[in-house]
Amino acid sequence: LRVTTGNSLETLVAAAAARSTDYGRAMPDLDELSPLRFFAIWVTPPSTFSPRFHRSLESVFKHHPTAHLDVLSNSLPATFFHSLTSRTNHSIKIRRYDLASLTKGTRAEVWYAFRRFWSRSAFFPNHEADLLRLLWLAEHGGVYLDTDVIFVRPLDVRAALAGGGGV
Repeated sequence: LRVTTGNSLETLVAAAAARSTDYGRAMPDLDELSPLRFFAIWVTPPSTFSPRFHRSLESVFKHHPTAHLDVLSNSLPATFFHSLTSRTNHSIKIRRYDLASLTKGTRAEVWYAFRRFWSRSAFFPNHEADLLRLLWLAEHGGVYLDTDVIFVRPLDVRAALAGGGGV
């Protein structure tokens, strides 16, 4: 997992840190102030999204019921998680991405220019996901979730942010 902050979460953390200087009061729970924003990436066909990966997403909401989860994917249909979201209040959205737009004006633009070369590799989906993860974190912040990670307890965002941003 990797936690980075976008503007809104930075504001919340600063406000929470300011309140935490009052030693008589506990720092507020960030989940109460603003829902955590998670994101995951899926670049392979829908048939490869097994029940194991569904359990990963469900574990986010077990420990963070108000979280928002964006799944960056150009391969999953927009209604892919309807069976999960229709019976719960979980916020899962599939977001389409355009690597050309995301890499424009960044150092990753060179990688994108050579994608025909990279796409020959058996590991191209992994490389594309790695690049997408870095670009999305830099632009939007949030908590990156590998789809094979199962949460067994809530993510302590305060500890992650206090420790330099990583979990």
